[in-house]
Amino acid sequence: MADDQALAGLRQARSLISGLVQGGVKRAVISPGSRSTPLALACLRHERLETEVVIDERSAAFFALGLARKTRRPVVVIATSGSAPANWYPALIEAHEDRVPLVFVSADRPPELLDCGANQTTSQSALFGERVRGFLALGPASGLAIDFAHAGSAGARAADLSQWPCPGPVHVNVPFREPLLAGGARVADAEVPGAAEPVRVARPVLEPGEWALGQIDEVVSRGRGIIVCGPCHSGEIEPPALVRLAEKCDAPILADPVSGLRCGPWPKRFVVSGYDAFLRGQTPAYPDWVLQFGGTPVSATLQRWLAQPRMPRPMVVAACAPWPDPALRASLVVHADPGRVIAMLCDIVSAVSHADWTDTWRHSDDETHRADTTILPREAALIQAASAAIAENGSLFLGNSMVIRDADSFLSGRDKALAIFGNRGVSGVDGNVSTAAGIAAGGTDATVAIVGDVALFHDLNGLALAARHGLKLLVVNNGGGAIFGYLAQRQLPEFEQGWLTPPGLNLGAVAEAFGLDYQRIDTGDNPFAVLESALCRPGPMLIEMLVAREASAVAHQQWWRAIAPGDR
Repeated sequence: MADDQALAGLRQARSLISGLVQGGVKRAVISPGSRSTPLALACLRHERLETEVVIDERSAAFFALGLARKTRRPVVVIATSGSAPANWYPALIEAHEDRVPLVFVSADRPPELLDCGANQTTSQSALFGERVRGFLALGPASGLAIDFAHAGSAGARAADLSQWPCPGPVHVNVPFREPLLAGGARVADAEVPGAAEPVRVARPVLEPGEWALGQIDEVVSRGRGIIVCGPCHSGEIEPPALVRLAEKCDAPILADPVSGLRCGPWPKRFVVSGYDAFLRGQTPAYPDWVLQFGGTPVSATLQRWLAQPRMPRPMVVAACAPWPDPALRASLVVHADPGRVIAMLCDIVSAVSHADWTDTWRHSDDETHRADTTILPREAALIQAASAAIAENGSLFLGNSMVIRDADSFLSGRDKALAIFGNRGVSGVDGNVSTAAGIAAGGTDATVAIVGDVALFHDLNGLALAARHGLKLLVVNNGGGAIFGYLAQRQLPEFEQGWLTPPGLNLGAVAEAFGLDYQRIDTGDNPFAVLESALCRPGPMLIEMLVAREASAVAHQQWWRAIAPGDR
């Protein structure tokens, strides 16, 4: 009887994992545990599933997030019962807000062990509430054929829910009764006949209606406009197509660093990247219309400028975002595939010419990027050097807080193809290293990540994955939470104690502990010279760039005033 129970659990787990594979899952990330043994074994022995073992559940979830971002496919994450699934939560809410397909499968105790003080047990039913696209609960395996059919169907359904109608995380909870393994480890007996039957799912493309296209066409034909492109997923829009639309409308594109528009082999005449600096001063000119794609831009300066009462209310295109209008000003929201909207607008919009309109924006952008390099913060040199040194078709991950804001300011357009990623769903500094490692594991291209010292402190466990997958990690060590030095908190007498909080890590020792090569860029060194050599070396690496926090703050302020003299 014991063996029968164990084999039933193994067969149920195999059916579930087979269903996930049939639904399009190709990668699994598992964290070791006892109760999850049937699930782990099903993943490790599935011939069509590539499985990675990551000890820490939080790091595992962020690693899977990076894999899913890079591959544009759902990834399954496995953990045991108790506190283990709760460690997924930060990555799960990032996936929820930024529409990243992940399937979280938690092992659980059987119902008779709930609410009675059983070890490593808590209620895992609907653990993540409304922050998942679906919650599927399986019952303990009984050995009946319907159990296996239900598990296989649940796997295919979970994979589908993670991708459509709005990509995001799905939670599957599976209770297992002991024993978890049959005597003699008779795992081969757990094969399920017929489990490999494919499940094919056809998903519609969200087409914009004629009315919506007509509304946009009517507005853009009236006058001069701008296109705003916030953070986008890889493949969500085709940059050459958006550039063609900008050319027909004679409209500049204000391109976020994670928009996918700044780096690639397409004309850059319409791509504007220096807006965070020059919009702090006198606006080049006000548009008659705003057309917006992607998520909320990184730049708070741009967000404030768009929210001005004298600005036209934007037309927003988003595939399935809950309501893509944090400024509460949208005049039109079009829920449709952005790529389809752009392609169809290119066909119907009449080409126009607005004398000097785009040239005015182009001039402001060029002047920004030609500014006196002697007053640039050191972080600018790091961003520019890293983007220049990464190989063609490489990937760059930008950590949150100051790093991505500096990239917004200092990463100008390049003809080299470069995929740029960031965790902009909830914009946390946790899990950045693990996410970058997942991006590195998701392809064969070179991957470089830039994070701050606090972000590194939050995700030291991710360094094990960085070492495993050859990640080049650049750490801006500015002595703690430097971003607060630009906010009102800097005026508080408790600023250094309560907000700055320098980690105080010896990064050379940290790198050695995790088996990474180490390179330090001191305050007097030229980042270009150091990075050009360091990034060409094979293998994983941690590169620390020391930044004098107060000197950096002064340099930022000087640069902003030079670009926008009216800025205060």
